[in-house]
Amino acid sequence: MSSQRIPYDKLIAYAVGDLTPADADRVQELLADDPQAADTVARFRMARETLQADDGVEPPAEAVMAARAIFRSHPRQSLIGRAAAVVGELIFDSRAEPALAGLRGQATAFQTTWRLSPEDGLDLDLQAELVDD
Repeated sequence: MSSQRIPYDKLIAYAVGDLTPADADRVQELLADDPQAADTVARFRMARETLQADDGVEPPAEAVMAARAIFRSHPRQSLIGRAAAVVGELIFDSRAEPALAGLRGQATAFQTTWRLSPEDGLDLDLQAELVDD
């Protein structure tokens, strides 16, 4: 086993592909003798791929049309006001909260949580993305 340890920041730079070819080759050589470092690179790559994956499911066209009809029927109310009339009380809106540290993109998506039934403690989490129509 190599006595040389690979610095963590160099492992991450290698995993992302931010090293020069010569440095990447050297890290690759060292990884062959350091299973723990190789595992760190593999886990970072897996986590990064997971975060970047699009795991969204398209809603059925009928559901989209029904939702649009609900929101068009009350043109003077705000989006939140219209949703509250149909869904329940808004208890969380990610657009009003400071962003947590982590990966960022230029997404227009946001998340809301609605209290459906205070007696039963039922909440509904919705993820939405603004789109041009």
